[in-house]
Amino acid sequence: MSDGSFHSTYINILPSLRRFISRIVVRPHDVDDVLQETFVRVSDKDFDKISSPKAYLFRAARNIALNELTRKSKSVVEYADAITLSEYPDDTSALDEQVYHKIQLEVFSRSINSLPKKCRHVFILRKVYGLSHQEISERLGISKSGVEKHLATGVLKSREYMEEQGYSMSDLHLVSKKKT
Repeated sequence: MSDGSFHSTYINILPSLRRFISRIVVRPHDVDDVLQETFVRVSDKDFDKISSPKAYLFRAARNIALNELTRKSKSVVEYADAITLSEYPDDTSALDEQVYHKIQLEVFSRSINSLPKKCRHVFILRKVYGLSHQEISERLGISKSGVEKHLATGVLKSREYMEEQGYSMSDLHLVSKKKT
């Protein structure tokens, strides 16, 4: 496949590729970033040796979108780690409580980070972004029952991790109230 043929294939499938990526990434403006990254990474490949360029582009876009989701989930953990004590007032009892909650949040972040990749994606999409089980199912290309199993595993493993560290998830208020 010539370079011109790659470009025409990419342009022809761009609308369906855009819809496909929008089911995976959380924020709409991330779709263009993933499309651009897909184009850049794939445009230098030897398309003469690829039997199904369309499938190859969709697979590459999916992988890039999932990597973006992983990167975003790690930024949630980094954000929790970036909270500093200087943001809090000087009241000693309040400071003790704030330190406790900061450490608790860090332990919670580590518990999320310790989850298997797919389980972590499902957990973050539900608990941080507040997506429904159906939305998560569509974005990650897994069944609704698969979403429920990953979510249950994530909650269980996070709770166990927190308890092992001497903390409870019961007073964490990170769960979105969006209905399933």
